[in-house]
Amino acid sequence: MGNLKHPLYATWLNMVRRCHDDGSAGYEWYGARGIKVCRRWLTSFETFAQDVGDRPPAHMLERLDPYGDYTPGNCHWIALRKRPRRDPFTALEVS
Repeated sequence: MGNLKHPLYATWLNMVRRCHDDGSAGYEWYGARGIKVCRRWLTSFETFAQDVGDRPPAHMLERLDPYGDYTPGNCHWIALRKRPRRDPFTALEVS
């Protein structure tokens, strides 16, 4: 229950749903395209939060390879103003 209030929990949950829940908004752009969340993150919110670290202000989580999965080696924080326009679905906005 404590995770629900963690600042990254909504980011993690949205990432998992978009990739693994075919009834979720955005699934067509993620899961249906074969993009998955790595097992390490899929099975543990705590591990995800440790791997990505604290979100800097005005940043979002982006996949470096827009066709790659959500993995520690393929994700990083990017400033909203610097986000490339290559694909509207490579990054997850964090609330």
